[in-house]
Amino acid sequence: MKLSERTVTIELPWPPTANRYWRIVNNRVVTSRDGRQYQRDVADIIWQQLIQCKLKTFGKDKITLLKIEAYPPDSRRRDIDNLIKPTIDALKLAGLFDDDSQIQAIAAAWARDKDGNLICKPGGMLVISCIAEL
Repeated sequence: MKLSERTVTIELPWPPTANRYWRIVNNRVVTSRDGRQYQRDVADIIWQQLIQCKLKTFGKDKITLLKIEAYPPDSRRRDIDNLIKPTIDALKLAGLFDDDSQIQAIAAAWARDKDGNLICKPGGMLVISCIAEL
């Protein structure tokens, strides 16, 4: 890490699938009940970190890289790109940053051990790292 960078790492629960995150109601795409609950859960975690760990939000700072390390709940095949938008939306709504347009690059990968085997966690988990220029 450069001296002019700040990194924040947060563990989040596994998000609902993209198919369960949004619904179409009256020809409009809206966040589903599961999606809204996930957003509330993420906000609780962010605010807990703000209070307990003195986490500082990014405000309008440019986030040079947002990394997602995904620990799926089981070894079923999944599309990793389905994790990105719900997670970023939840982080934005929680107030970690002002707008997702601040994110300059995204890296998402499945968690793997040293032998390349997928690492699963009961219930699933995401480890999010945000790196910002100061």
